[in-house]
Amino acid sequence: MKEKGNKNILNVMSYIAFVIIALLILMNNLLPLIDVTIGPKIKNVLETVQNLLVLIVLGVLSYKFTLSSAKWIKVLYWIALIIFIAGTVILWA
Repeated sequence: MKEKGNKNILNVMSYIAFVIIALLILMNNLLPLIDVTIGPKIKNVLETVQNLLVLIVLGVLSYKFTLSSAKWIKVLYWIALIIFIAGTVILWA
């Protein structure tokens, strides 16, 4: 039962990330074509939320994959995780 609850949470997070990505595509690519601009703070918040949700969803699923994988795959996972987190933190700098 616990596994099902975790899957539901991951599904909701992935859905929210998907919607935010669509909004960011709209803001970054389509709205400028009609001379509409969105404030950088709003975009920054949306990008951070998107990154965090993607990090959680992909991080959990990737971690489950690494449990039965070779050591180099586990090391690569942790390196990628650190880069992803650092990139999200730098976004706020």
